[in-house]
Amino acid sequence: MDKNHPEKNYKVRILVALIILAALAAALAAVLILRKPPKKNPQETPQKVDRTSSVSGETKTEPAAGTAVTSGSVRPEQPAENEDVANGVYMATLYPSAQESDPTYITSVTAEGDDLLVTGVMGYYQNGVGEDPNPDRVTTYGTIQFRTNDATRYMSYGGDSPGEAMSRESFLDLCSKLNGLGLAIEVENGEVKEASVSS
Repeated sequence: MDKNHPEKNYKVRILVALIILAALAAALAAVLILRKPPKKNPQETPQKVDRTSSVSGETKTEPAAGTAVTSGSVRPEQPAENEDVANGVYMATLYPSAQESDPTYITSVTAEGDDLLVTGVMGYYQNGVGEDPNPDRVTTYGTIQFRTNDATRYMSYGGDSPGEAMSRESFLDLCSKLNGLGLAIEVENGEVKEASVSS
């Protein structure tokens, strides 16, 4: 039989092509399996936050302690305490869960001694809330402990009104209703300068 028989060469070529395709598929599957990172429990591994300063453009990495950037948080059984609260404004909506239009939400606002304990997901604005509505970062679900003092103001704002002072007890009572009002906590020198709700 002739070695160069066209029918035999055709079958050999198909067989070689199939072997090559199988080898390529196996190699691709191996690469995909090796590249897939293992799933980690976020509660087991300390999270880091990468922030880029809009002024200098430099990137800083800091421990999250309940302040990791997130697009959708899963609520842990025990909220993490955030001991170091940075100066700036923390904002969220008083809803018991995230809404389609707003990923921030607060599940409780309570007091412990002079501290306010806010549990939920908050937006953080390092230099206050300006024209850009996007926060510098969004905290993970957890409890943030805000230190207050005798000078802390508790305010209620509605529409264009200048605001109305309220007692700490009235503020906590209003926050406990989780009625969709906005919550803002302004921190200066590590303590709450003003805690407010607004419609």
